[in-house]
Amino acid sequence: MNWDHASVFEALARRFPDLVTHTDTYHFVAIFAPQSPQCAHLYAPTSRVNADFPLHLHPGKSSWNTEEYNKILPAIEEIKLHIGSNRRPSDTWIRCKVDWADFAECLGL
Repeated sequence: MNWDHASVFEALARRFPDLVTHTDTYHFVAIFAPQSPQCAHLYAPTSRVNADFPLHLHPGKSSWNTEEYNKILPAIEEIKLHIGSNRRPSDTWIRCKVDWADFAECLGL
């Protein structure tokens, strides 16, 4: 299969239908479960969030899973640190650009 942003998002949404968040501003799905609070999610290709870096990770959240992160690490091509306007640690995320085929393989899609 030729994986792209949309096909990976759709496969994850089918795998984790209870972990899809869709509001007027955000549309994303968690990339592993369980995860509460959400610490690793992929924004939809139609989301208003930066399309070039749609995978968002937050290692500081209590639900962070290092094993899951190590699984996806080979697919991450580039990262950016995003610090929220209020500068709270809870609003600091790692935004990632991924290789879609590698990401799908790492996730077992």
